[in-house]
Amino acid sequence: MKTSLTLVLLFAAIVNGKLTSKKGDRLVKKQSEKAQERKLWWRGGGKGDKKDKDKDKNPVVPPTTLPKVDFLEAKITSGNYKYKDLFGWVELVREDNGGKLIINYDIRNGPVQCNDCKLSIHHSRNCRPSELGWAVWDTRETENPWTVSNGAKYVTNSNGRSAGFIKIFNGVGLTKHKCLSVALFDSQKGTKAFNGQTPIACGILMAEGQDDC
Repeated sequence: MKTSLTLVLLFAAIVNGKLTSKKGDRLVKKQSEKAQERKLWWRGGGKGDKKDKDKDKNPVVPPTTLPKVDFLEAKITSGNYKYKDLFGWVELVREDNGGKLIINYDIRNGPVQCNDCKLSIHHSRNCRPSELGWAVWDTRETENPWTVSNGAKYVTNSNGRSAGFIKIFNGVGLTKHKCLSVALFDSQKGTKAFNGQTPIACGILMAEGQDDC
């Protein structure tokens, strides 16, 4: 009787041990899978990959080729109380042979009947008179072309209106004028070249579609 009871208890212990072992194996396997998922999260290649999420936040944009600059244009605004209503535009292109700059302009409400008012391009990315700097030309290619005697001028009528074009050779490529300032000056009578004269109006040369420099 005692032997039979002992055998029954022994059999029950064995069965219970196997069941416990199987349950433990499943638990260990499940914990191992979770640990593997956590590794994959940081190393990449798993569900919810962190690297992929970072790529989505900061996508790599392939480099683009900048379009060729065919012309530059500046919106001209007044910088002088005497000509507070002055406005207009200046457009800069280059001759087909890569020679002279062609400067087209349209100015309103400027000096009246001026035949020696100067227009020039300067080494400045803003229109502050104190920072205008010297006019732009390559001293290895030419002497200062930005003088009235060399044709760097605009001529106005009795209403202060001026529209036309001038040709200037300064030895500098068209694209290198981008973001530089175009300055308009009053009559040059009694002045020598730039000589610290304050411009009456100014604008910044920009390419088509460009918003700022």
